[in-house]
Amino acid sequence: MGENAQNNKILDVKSYYSTLDLCPFPILILDQNLTVLEANQAVIELFSFSDKASFYAGILRRINESIPAHQDDGVPSVPFAQRLQVAKETGEERFLTKVIIEGKLQYLDIVIKIIPYDETTDAFAFYVFNLTETILQKNELERRDELLSKVNEATAMLISEDGSDQISDRVQEVLGRLSQAIDVDLAYFWRNHDESGIRFAKQLARWSKPGFPAVPLVDIPIAKVFAPVFTTGPDHSIGIINTRFKDIPRDTVDEKATQGMQSLLAVSIDIAGKFWGFITFEDYSQERLFTKDEEHIISNASVLVANAIERANLMDQLIESNENALAASLAKSDFLANMSHEMRTPMNAITGMTMIAKNAADIERKDYCLDRINEASTHLLGVINDILDMSKIEAGKLELSLVEFSFETMLKRIVAVNKFKIDDKNIQFTVHIDRNLPKHFIGDDQRLSQVITNLISNAMKFTPEFGRIHLDVLFVEEVDGVCTIAVSVSDTGIGISERERDRLFSSFEQAETGTQRKYGGTGLGLAISKRIVELMHGEIWVDSVLGVGSTFTFNVQLGVVRVKKENLVSREVNWDNIRVMVVDDEDYVRTYFQEISEILGFHCTVCDSGAHALEQIGDSNHYDIYFVDCKMPAMNGIQLAGKIIERETDANGILQSYIVMISSLDWSEIQEDAKRIGVNRFMSKPIFPSTVADTINEVIGVEAQMEEDLQQVDNDFEGKHILVAEDVDINREIVAALLEESKVMIDFAVNGLEALRQFKANPARYDLIFMDVQMPEMDGYEATHMIRSLDIPKAKNIPIIAMTANVFKEDIARALASGMNAHIGKPINYNELFTHMRLYLS
Repeated sequence: MGENAQNNKILDVKSYYSTLDLCPFPILILDQNLTVLEANQAVIELFSFSDKASFYAGILRRINESIPAHQDDGVPSVPFAQRLQVAKETGEERFLTKVIIEGKLQYLDIVIKIIPYDETTDAFAFYVFNLTETILQKNELERRDELLSKVNEATAMLISEDGSDQISDRVQEVLGRLSQAIDVDLAYFWRNHDESGIRFAKQLARWSKPGFPAVPLVDIPIAKVFAPVFTTGPDHSIGIINTRFKDIPRDTVDEKATQGMQSLLAVSIDIAGKFWGFITFEDYSQERLFTKDEEHIISNASVLVANAIERANLMDQLIESNENALAASLAKSDFLANMSHEMRTPMNAITGMTMIAKNAADIERKDYCLDRINEASTHLLGVINDILDMSKIEAGKLELSLVEFSFETMLKRIVAVNKFKIDDKNIQFTVHIDRNLPKHFIGDDQRLSQVITNLISNAMKFTPEFGRIHLDVLFVEEVDGVCTIAVSVSDTGIGISERERDRLFSSFEQAETGTQRKYGGTGLGLAISKRIVELMHGEIWVDSVLGVGSTFTFNVQLGVVRVKKENLVSREVNWDNIRVMVVDDEDYVRTYFQEISEILGFHCTVCDSGAHALEQIGDSNHYDIYFVDCKMPAMNGIQLAGKIIERETDANGILQSYIVMISSLDWSEIQEDAKRIGVNRFMSKPIFPSTVADTINEVIGVEAQMEEDLQQVDNDFEGKHILVAEDVDINREIVAALLEESKVMIDFAVNGLEALRQFKANPARYDLIFMDVQMPEMDGYEATHMIRSLDIPKAKNIPIIAMTANVFKEDIARALASGMNAHIGKPINYNELFTHMRLYLS
C-alpha cells in the first residue's frame, strides 16, 4: 500500500473514531491487548458506568462478570476470550447473549469485527444492539400464549364436566395446568364459607411439584390465611397480592408454614362483587414478581373454575338471587353512606355549637354560637335540597339558581360547617382571598358552596392528623361584567397516582378501591362538582404527587355586582394614628395580615416570635392593638400577652392597648388562661378581612360603617294586619316570634278552609296572607283559588305568599299558578321574610 493510501486509511480511522458518540448504538474499540481505545457514550451507559475513566478501568471485568453461566436455553455461555479469538481468526464474530449488568437482565446482539487501528496493528470493534425489550416482549407473549392455551384447555374440561362427583378431580387438574404454565412450585384453590359468624377458607384443591410433601386439605379461618395486612375489606377480600415473600411483614404470616417461600401470587375470586374465594401460587425456587398478564389471566381462569363448581352443585339460581340482593344492598349502602356524610357535617356543627352555647358563660359567646348554628343550618338545608334534587343531577337536568351574594360571607359559612372536623384532626387550615376579588357576585352561591365544601371535605378525609389544608381564591379576569375566578384547595394528604386521576370525576369512583374502603365515600361528590362547575362555564382539575398531597382547582364565571366601595373599618377613627402589631410564627399569617392592612388602610408591624415582638416594642414603642397567636414556640401567646400587659399598663392600672388572641383553637380551650392575665378579645383562624375589621372596630368601641349597613331598613309594620294559614303549632309559634319586633298584628288559621272563612268574614281587616300549602280539610292551593274567586274587590289583589317546605321549581310554579304572589321556603329565612313584607306592605 502506498504512503498516501496508508495515510488516508489512518485519517479515515481517526475520522471514524471521532464520530462514535454520534452513533445511537453502543460501540467499543479494543486493541490487541484488550486495552480500551475508544468508547462512545452509549456503551458507557449500557454497562452502567458514570464516566469514561471508570469505564476504561473496569469494562473488561464487568463484561466477564455480566455473562451468566448458562443462557435461557440451558446451554453454557461462551467465554468472552473465546469470542475474541473467533473474531481474530475469521475477521468477524456475531452472537446473541444474555448478560446481567448491575443486577439488570439484558439481551444483547453483539458484532465483533477486526478493523485497522494504525499502520501496523488492527483493533477489535464491538457493535452492540440491545434487544432486551424485544426479547422480553417475545418471551412474555410466549408465556401468555402458553398460559392462555392452558386456560382454554381448562375451560374445555370444565364445560364438559357433567357431574359434581367429577368436579374435584377436574379442579385439581386445572390447578396443575395453570401452575405449570406460570412455573410455580405450589398452588391452592380456596372456597369461602361462614360458620357462626366466622369466615372460613376451605382448600378445595392443592397442586405441587414433585418433592413437596403431601398434606391434607384444611379448613381454617380466613383471617389466619392473610391477616391482618391483606384483609382490606369487611369480608376479608384480598384483591391481588403479587409480592416477593421478603417484602411481607413477618408478623402477618406463619413462619413454619411458609418456610422457604420466595414469591407469592394470590388472587381474589369475586363473583358479581361477592368475595367467593381465592387462588394462591407459591414459588420456592426463585424470587420474582408475576406479570400483569399472569395476574389477569389467572384471575379470569379462577372465576371460570369457581363458576364451574357452583354450576356442578346446582347453585346457579341461588347465586343469581344473592347477586341481586347484594347489588341492592350495596346500592342502598352507598346512597346512605354518601347522604350520612353530607348531612352529618353541618349537623356536627349544629350539635357542637349548641353544646358550646349551653356551657358558655357570656352572652357574646352564646351569640357567636347561635350565628354558627344558623350558618350550619342554612348549609344543611342546601344539602337536603341536593338530596331531593339527586335524580335531576344524575339525569343531567341540574339547573342553577342565580342570586346576589357576598363571596367572603359564603366562605365563612363553609369554614364554620367544617371547622369542627378540621380541629378534631388538628389540621392547620388557612384561607387566602385575592385582594382584587369583587365583594359581591351574581351566581348560585349554594352550588358554588357545595363544590368548595366537597373539596375541603375530601382534603380533610385524606389528610393525616397535623397536616395542612389551604384554600386560595384568585381573581383571574373581568370582561363585560363577568368575572372569572379560580378556587384551589391544597392538602398534604396521601396524594393520587397519575393513572388514577382521570377516573376521579366519574360517578361512583374514587382513586382506588382500597381508598374507598379505608376512607369511605361513594365517589359522587367530584362528579357532581364537575357538573356544577361546567354549568358555571368552568373546568375542574387536580395536580397531585403520591404521598405528598393534592391540589384541586376549578374556575368559574360569575356576574359582578358593583356597589359603592365599603369601608370595613370605622371612618370615625384617624387610622394614621393607629398602630397595630401582629405576632405569629407562621409566615403565611404575617403576610396575609399585611395584605389585609393594605386593604383596610391601617399601619401594621409583624413579628415572628414573642422575643422579636418584645424587642420591637422595646422601652418606648407603643402599639394600640396587638394580635397575638396563641400557639408559638419558645414563648406562647399567653406568656407574651402577659409581658405586653405589664409594659402597657399605666400607673393607674389602666391598660393602654388592646390585645386580641388569635388561634385555631376554640376560645373555651384558652379562655381561662387568657382572662387570667387580662385578655378578653379573641379572633378565630382562618383569618378573613372582614373578621379583622370587625375585631378592630369592636376593640376601638365603634361599629363598622359598611355600606350595606348604612342603608336604613324599616321593619316596623305597626298598624298592618296579616293572616297566617298554618296547621302546625310550632310553625305558628316561630312565625309569631319572628314577626314580634315588626309590631304587625297576626291572625292564625289552622287550615285553608278556616283561612277562607276568616278572610271572607272581614276582608278589609287583612293586608297580607301567608299561606301554607299542605294542610288538612283544604290545602293552600285550593284556599288561594277560592279567595281569588270571591266576588270581593280586595280578594283579587291582596298579596298571598306561599310559606311551605315544598321548594322545587315545580312547587314555586304551582304556587304562582294558583294565584299566589310569591313563595318563601321552609325553614323560614328571616331576611327573606322581611324582604317580602317590605315589598307587599309598603
